[in-house]
Amino acid sequence: MAKAVNGNFGVSDEDLEQEYESEQLETDEVKDENGVESDDFDDNGIPDFSAFWTSQNHCLESLLPESLYGMGGSIKLPLGKEIEIYLRAFSRMPDPDIQYPLLASVVLQPSGLAESQLPIVGFFGDSGCGKSEMIKLFSYLRKLGIEDGTDASLRDAISFGKYHKKGMGRKDDHYLLLTDNAGQDDFWRRPDFYRMLLKGYDRDTAKQSISGGKENDQPLYFDCFCMKVISSIFPLDNDERFLELKRRLLIFQFSKNNQIQCFNPKAYDFTTVQDKIRRYWRNKPNLLCYRDHALMVKAKSKYIISEIGDDNYFLLVELIVTAMCTGISESIEEFVGLLKKQIERNNTREKSDLEQYVFDALALDGRLLPMIPQITLQTLLKMGVSEGSLDYQQIKPSFVRQVMQRLGYKRNKAKWYFGK
Repeated sequence: MAKAVNGNFGVSDEDLEQEYESEQLETDEVKDENGVESDDFDDNGIPDFSAFWTSQNHCLESLLPESLYGMGGSIKLPLGKEIEIYLRAFSRMPDPDIQYPLLASVVLQPSGLAESQLPIVGFFGDSGCGKSEMIKLFSYLRKLGIEDGTDASLRDAISFGKYHKKGMGRKDDHYLLLTDNAGQDDFWRRPDFYRMLLKGYDRDTAKQSISGGKENDQPLYFDCFCMKVISSIFPLDNDERFLELKRRLLIFQFSKNNQIQCFNPKAYDFTTVQDKIRRYWRNKPNLLCYRDHALMVKAKSKYIISEIGDDNYFLLVELIVTAMCTGISESIEEFVGLLKKQIERNNTREKSDLEQYVFDALALDGRLLPMIPQITLQTLLKMGVSEGSLDYQQIKPSFVRQVMQRLGYKRNKAKWYFGK
């Protein structure tokens, strides 16, 4: 939710009027309630992917739940449902009816309206399971770059991306930071990056001071509060060194086994939906809608806390507000139910490729060997890489140690002992 200013959340009545009036010249030609023309949508408000049907011999109907397809009459889908359709059409994920609505709320989250906290969204899974493709799809939908550079470049990306010029001032543009292929070592080699993740999820701690350089002895202040998405082949949430990161994460799972055919986003023009998203949170009725739904969600805080817990409530409450405001879910209870299932799913998720490989190699009739020499384990892992079952990056000592510990092994000198 967003901070109250004269009874409004995130923005005062005066700011709402200025924002609304400044957009009038841009929105005179608007044809639908979301603020942009809909030439790329059919009569039911569904994105028109017909150009792909012949070339890829595939139909959009098979990618969508019945509730999203075949709606009769002249019903216009809300923006949240449209984004969910884009995600389903251009990507593949397990548990789609749980994960896609949650992802749609991440894509549309207006961080500038958030009152306190926003989760760090984690895309975790083995190589080739679709994490990077999802990051790219986010970049297409929001017209954003994918950042993987230096700490300074990340600060610049947030500083320049957070705002758009409006008259003599600036307005928050609800920036979404996208970073791909984060490694375990990144957090040690780049402490500023890790600190930005830890501090930047909460508005109250997001302002960081950095050196002003040799010519300026005064520190520079940098506001890193925004929604952030990171992807990694490493399950960072299971690394005991990153416990502070874990409690700030909302994790999405990907799987190589999920072979649903999807369209190629490189062949599609995302200009229309990019413009629609950009305009949506510059539209006064939608800002007021967010404020009203924030109050509705807050009124049900006791119920939400009883379902997902106190910490998760404060971390995820803005996603609930966004889902209600953009029409992703019809009720607070429905979306909270999805969050609850996702949290439970993450607590009992499947083994990674490495963990499964090690388990299969060390298990006899379903029971793990009581002892294995370290040199034997290293040989098994190198065999896994040579035969293509494992990725070389996955067998780094720190990651292997985590997997062995999760399986119940402890190392004593040059040997691993089970249950000791």
